[in-house]
Amino acid sequence: MKRLLFIAFLITICFKGFGTKQQNDIIIYNGETCELNLDWYFPSPFQCYYDQHPELKYPFRMLHTANYRGHIATWEIKDNVLFLIKITREQKNIKLKTLFKDKAINGKVKADWFSGYLLVLSGPFKEWYDSPYSDGKFYVIDYKKYIIVKIENGSVVNAAEYETDQYWDLNKKLNKKQRIAPQDSIILNGYFQYTSSFLPKDTTEKEVKYYTEKDFKIFITRYWEDTIVNVPLTEYCIIKNLTFDENAIGYFNENSFILCDTMNVLLLEMGASNVPHGPWDDFAGGAVLLVIKVKKFLNDTINVGRLEPYEYKSVNNFARYKSPKNIAGNIIINPLNDTSVCFNGVVEFTSTDPNTRQEILFENAAIPVYTVMQYLEKNKDADEFFPYKPDEKYKEIEERTKVYYQKKQ
Repeated sequence: MKRLLFIAFLITICFKGFGTKQQNDIIIYNGETCELNLDWYFPSPFQCYYDQHPELKYPFRMLHTANYRGHIATWEIKDNVLFLIKITREQKNIKLKTLFKDKAINGKVKADWFSGYLLVLSGPFKEWYDSPYSDGKFYVIDYKKYIIVKIENGSVVNAAEYETDQYWDLNKKLNKKQRIAPQDSIILNGYFQYTSSFLPKDTTEKEVKYYTEKDFKIFITRYWEDTIVNVPLTEYCIIKNLTFDENAIGYFNENSFILCDTMNVLLLEMGASNVPHGPWDDFAGGAVLLVIKVKKFLNDTINVGRLEPYEYKSVNNFARYKSPKNIAGNIIINPLNDTSVCFNGVVEFTSTDPNTRQEILFENAAIPVYTVMQYLEKNKDADEFFPYKPDEKYKEIEERTKVYYQKKQ
């Protein structure tokens, strides 16, 4: 459990606000199929190629929130050289010749554009722990070996292998600024400095601003044992002329939009990584999302508990993964004008194992109304790692909409 807490501590202090863990690439190292550790705050070796060639358009769009780079690459280190040997997108192989032309030789590409560090994860296994929330157990995926490889122009110049306990013990000592062997210090610090170099330069320099409840209007109230905490919502709005594919997998965002002349969408969200700092900090973990298809602007009452599965999407990460979850409540919508509606009522989120309860209370709450383009303009820079141009994003939505309705026919 101590190692789990330390892992969580590292993630919290280093990566708070960077969201969903990304799917790893595959890498063949010493003849063994391993994982290449990736995250969304530093680029993969494939992305580095396009960073160095701005004249080339990056060929992939985001798949989902756990794969922003839009593909999974397979790499191989052979004779101390890093090769790209395969790229897949949604189980389909992408021909390397179409991406790299003459650089693709005998079905692989030497990654001579890449200089940096790789973290190779070998031998995945389940590490079981007692649940702090129930009598059951839960597990996290760990690895038997952590291998750090330094690459220069596609060639290996240094590598170090660590057993699991050894790797995390060295991490802990580095975090506490304790002395470790010089060779370990060089490669571990090199890896951390390489990956952290992609963080915004002012991440550790800017002063953290703390807020109070007076700074916000709408909250999700979390009831946890004897504690009641109000956490501000990070998004609440109605988006006009919009719907979503009820069968699509993943978190609802701009990449889920489907244009629709007869429908609007209500979006209520508490995105855990976007909550401003305040007295609720210890209870802001676990995103909550509710997206409902609503009628065009008429006086309307939404019985949340009686919504059909195709009418809404919900996420309740305050509960444990796979815990039984329910939503309930009623929302009364009264139009004010073209840019705002008035909400009264309550939405309740509950779970069992562990038992949690949360609610969003609306008392004459003014909810903004946006067109799709207004929403895109407002949120174009919301994610500093993946900003977009509203016009380009809207064209993507139009194309997705055509495909959606073609499949419906």
